[in-house]
Amino acid sequence: MTWLGYGLQWTRCFCRRPRSHVNDRPTRGEAPAQLPPMIWRFAQAEFDELRWTLQVAGQKTELEPRPLEVLRQLLRYAGEVVRKDELVEAVYGHQHVSDGALNQAVSRLRAALGDRDQMIVATVHRLGYRIAVPVEAQPALESRAHAARLQAGATIPGRDDWELVEALGSNRDIEVWLARHRRLDERRVFKFSVDGVRLSSLKREVTLYRMLREQLGDRDDRVRLIDWNFDRAPFFIEAEFGGPRLDDWAQSLGGLATLPLDTRLELLADIADAIGAAHSVGVLHKDLKPANVLVFRDGAGRWRPRLADFGSGHLLAVAQDAALQPTLTVADQGAAGSTTLYVAPELLTGQSPTALADIYALGVLLYQLVVGDLSKPLAPGWEQDVDDALLRQDIALAVDGNPERRQTSARELALQLRRLPWRRREYQRQLQAEQQADEARRAAEREHAMRPWRRAALAAIGIGFVGGAVLYEHALRAGRDARQQAQLAESVTDFFNTELLAVASPYDRIGGAPNPTIQEAVDRAVARIGDRFSDQPATEAAIRATVGQIYGEMTRLPAALEQDRLAVELFERSLGATHPRTLRARYWWAQDLTEATQFDAAAEQLRRADADAARGDVGEARTQLSRHRAHCYHAIIRSQFQDAVPHCEATVELQQQVDPRDHTALFKWRANLATLYSRMGRFTDADPLFEAGLAALRKRGVSDSLTAARFGNLYGLNLLAQQRYADAEAVLAPAYAVMNRNAPNTLYTFETLGLLATIYNATGRFDQALTAARDSYQGYQRTAGDTSHFTAQAAALLAVCRFDAGESQAGLQQLDEARAQLVQLLGPDHPQTQWAMYRRAELGRRAGLPPADLDTLLASLSASALHRAEPRDDWPERLAALRDSSG
Repeated sequence: MTWLGYGLQWTRCFCRRPRSHVNDRPTRGEAPAQLPPMIWRFAQAEFDELRWTLQVAGQKTELEPRPLEVLRQLLRYAGEVVRKDELVEAVYGHQHVSDGALNQAVSRLRAALGDRDQMIVATVHRLGYRIAVPVEAQPALESRAHAARLQAGATIPGRDDWELVEALGSNRDIEVWLARHRRLDERRVFKFSVDGVRLSSLKREVTLYRMLREQLGDRDDRVRLIDWNFDRAPFFIEAEFGGPRLDDWAQSLGGLATLPLDTRLELLADIADAIGAAHSVGVLHKDLKPANVLVFRDGAGRWRPRLADFGSGHLLAVAQDAALQPTLTVADQGAAGSTTLYVAPELLTGQSPTALADIYALGVLLYQLVVGDLSKPLAPGWEQDVDDALLRQDIALAVDGNPERRQTSARELALQLRRLPWRRREYQRQLQAEQQADEARRAAEREHAMRPWRRAALAAIGIGFVGGAVLYEHALRAGRDARQQAQLAESVTDFFNTELLAVASPYDRIGGAPNPTIQEAVDRAVARIGDRFSDQPATEAAIRATVGQIYGEMTRLPAALEQDRLAVELFERSLGATHPRTLRARYWWAQDLTEATQFDAAAEQLRRADADAARGDVGEARTQLSRHRAHCYHAIIRSQFQDAVPHCEATVELQQQVDPRDHTALFKWRANLATLYSRMGRFTDADPLFEAGLAALRKRGVSDSLTAARFGNLYGLNLLAQQRYADAEAVLAPAYAVMNRNAPNTLYTFETLGLLATIYNATGRFDQALTAARDSYQGYQRTAGDTSHFTAQAAALLAVCRFDAGESQAGLQQLDEARAQLVQLLGPDHPQTQWAMYRRAELGRRAGLPPADLDTLLASLSASALHRAEPRDDWPERLAALRDSSG
């Protein structure tokens, strides 16, 4: 390389000032920033600003961007002291960074230079640092030539068909341009690092984009990167034109206030969903603002947002993909580059970014969208600008200055906004209830203020002639019910404390029999129930109802159904058909009948329970919870998803009323509701609930429990429905390991194994799929029996896996048998039956069977039923293609 003759002298003439003027030194953006990108040589090192590389003794050294920024500043003031506050301002973009962060950057720089004795980068006590060795410098002229060509109408170097149309903005040495294809008139956006100074930012954006695409797939709510050039200047990344910026779009409409509030809130909910999706794979945006939100109109004519510019992004955890790890080391740790208005307070004090920082930015955006002004800052007194009390709550929770009190989930914020109409109705009901209570209180005060003789007379009349008998009856009934409930509870507790524990006691075993399992202990204790409580039918019923639930949790359905039946008969005989305990037992019986594939019997019990509840006018919350829970489960299993929604939503609400401390039950039913939404293809409703469930598990520290494993089963099913196979396997594999270790013989365990078999088969691991499917099917056979629809569905899956693994004839034969059994158990129109029929037709075509053999199957297939079995939007096209290929 040829160096300029004046080298160090030229550099010092430009930068150096008399020492007496050290306090008047220009800050970042003045004289040193006017230098073109340089190539610096000092000691045994060479630093190329254009390519942003450092070589030591001829070897390239990997170093994070912050230490290199420190080196750049020290070199541009070569020979002089650079104060710490100047370095912080220049390197981090603001001064709200602790000395520890700067000291760490300097330490890493010294380690890379081999400067153990601080002979190259010297510390000046209490002031700062300086380069203490001679320095040579040469401008990287190539970058200046490229910079001159970045102007409207110029051709993009290396992209001869693309011309620059308009500069969209610049930020910290990054230039963003809109470009147009000369022949196709297509528009794209190019982001340039002309001199290579911020090349690391472009590389980080590409890395994070790749990670988001691999983990989440291609999504409309994120700008798609098309290509990039990191080989020679000008360096750039090339992206699709995702639409106008949010602020420009709003201005083109005449202002946000011209849009209905519901449209603005839905836009924010979509933005929150996109942020939540990124958070779910550990990616922060860190620069959320209107300029980085693009707006486009989707196929349905709805305005949708698209996130852009992950160049300031950050990874919460190191990726598992080893190929990405070297690039991930460049992630920034500060908030530099973010518009201050949207920066969370904790970042301004030097704390590391978390997902809560993005939540804060979402809260500011929500406030601006609500008030209809994207330029309005969130200042003290902002609450007066928002009329809706619930929206004030949502904004306040998102922008709380203390991150520990802040909204924890972007998707939960989206869910809250979408549930706003329902929340408003509940809020109005609450206000009305409070108003009625106030009116009653005021009436009581007025009554209290009446003359004593009049109050006494009215009270005597009211008690003696109107309310006495009613109040007395209510008092008797309440006392009787309370004593009855207490007696039942005491009897049930006594039974399980004596009978059940006695069976498990070592002193109760003769001849050295081994310790019984929980299941064996329950079986032996159950055998004594009839003898012990023959004269106490209500108590016997309560115990049998509890045992039935235990058997149900064990998925021992025949035993559970027998106890359910006996409990209902005993309750009906002792308490009556309309008593809440009888009704709850009948609803539970219906739920177990549903799981046992006895759908007609389950429907009959539901009908009887509903009629008895209406006849008895039972509005008690616990009984209503039982009712909605049983109807929800019955409709889900029958794939009547639309009918299931109100019952499942009511189950979640009632569970919170009945026992808000039962976090496990509430957690389970929220997961079931999320699964229902997923089965309907309502992934935008399902995903936030699953994210909230994951957050709850992490918070409670029970991520390896059976509850967490069951939740993993449901969440994996949701991911599988979206064909996110890698994500689904990452959730289902550990869930199956926990289930197989702790509860190997339950339907949930076999279901999870079947889901894994589906993933293996879809990803071409046919032998692995065959093994998993066979083990799942055999488990269902042992536990549920050959007459269960679960076993028939597992047989259909096994048949498909056998076909794909090369056992084509055996697979087709088994699929025919499974299909016939599903028709018998569920009916020909049930989604699972339809799925088996579709796969039989599809595999028959692949096996070369005559079209005539497939006509009957194809004629009976319904795209809507198949969508309920597997929520994908291309069923009409798939059916048409299959019929065409068989015609």
